Parts: sequence; structure tokens; C-alpha cells
Amino acid sequence: MSDPNLAELEEVFCFVVHKGGSLQDAIACVLRANEETVASISETPEGKVLRAACKHYGIKIGELLRPCREERFTRRRYAAMVAMRLAGVRPVNIARSMEYGDNTTVYYALSKSARRSDIAEDGARIHAMAFALGAERRAA
Repeated sequence: MSDPNLAELEEVFCFVVHKGGSLQDAIACVLRANEETVASISETPEGKVLRAACKHYGIKIGELLRPCREERFTRRRYAAMVAMRLAGVRPVNIARSMEYGDNTTVYYALSKSARRSDIAEDGARIHAMAFALGAERRAA
């Protein structure tokens, strides 16, 4: 993190904490604001899937969670949601990790993946990557 951005990053951090976010949420937002990859914020299934999705698509976490309705962005987010659901994550927790206000978008993404095999296949690949990565880390 560079010094000129320090004040802005501190503002992002304080804003998240002030809105009731956890320390982990605040750190993740600061890293996204600085466009750095989230290396190991948490070892939750959601965190593993988000890291695997970023690796699968060759993007940073900020790009994955970008609030945009273009197909190339929504497809990536939907595949990550499918992977989280395959990991047994509840829709409300998926919504929280994807920074949605409620879980209706998650239900929409899951229903769309049932109609679109490309999203479901990417979700399965991301799920496999996420938990293969976890096994590799434990073995090391």
C-alpha cells in the first residue's frame, strides 16, 4: 500500500467498521480499494471459493465483486455462488460474502445456473480448485 492512498484507505476502513462491519470485512474492503489480491483473509469456505474464482478467471477480488450487470462480470459472480453452494454455504452467507444486501440475487444466480451449463460447470471447477488448494496448503 502506498502512502498517498493511506488517508483514503483509512477512510474506507473506518466507514466499514462504523457501519457495523467486522475487522475482517474492513480489511477486505481496504485491500479491494487498493486493488490488491486478498491472499488469506479467512479460511472460511466462502474465502476459499473467492480466492479460487479469482485464480480461475485470472482477476483480482475487486473485479470479481464489481457491482456491474455486464454478462462477463455476472457470469463470474454466479459461478462463484454456485461453487459456494456446492461447498454447503447457506444462501444468506453467500450473499454476505458477495456483498449483497439480501439473498435474492443468490437464488436468482442458482436458478440461472440450472438453466446455463457453462455457469454450473465453472462453479464446479471453482469448487474443485478451492478445496484442492485447501488440501495442498494442509499438506505443505
